[in-house]
Amino acid sequence: MNIALRKFQVQALTALHFSRDIIIVEVTDSGNSTCFQLPALTLKDEEFCLVIVPTVALGWDHLKAYEDLGLSATYLGDESTKEQFEDFLSESLPSMFECPILTLAATLKPKDLAR
Repeated sequence: MNIALRKFQVQALTALHFSRDIIIVEVTDSGNSTCFQLPALTLKDEEFCLVIVPTVALGWDHLKAYEDLGLSATYLGDESTKEQFEDFLSESLPSMFECPILTLAATLKPKDLAR
């Protein structure tokens, strides 16, 4: 196989090799998926992959791609139920996809939502 990685992919995969957390901000179809799908194949018991995706549809697409690779993961979005969150926490899945709205909602306090 003759595969050429982009500079950001090499940097991300190198950081992951040394067990560093990474954040990748790139445009769609630039090869972001490679940076979390490859390492997910080698996650150890205590390691975790959190992928924040910009849209609900992309979250579901990535979840399907993971499942097609035989990887365990879940997608939690703004429409997820409390039970789905609890299931995720109890199952200890190695990978999770989420939408930014979920991240934002988790950081806000109820009084902030009333503003």
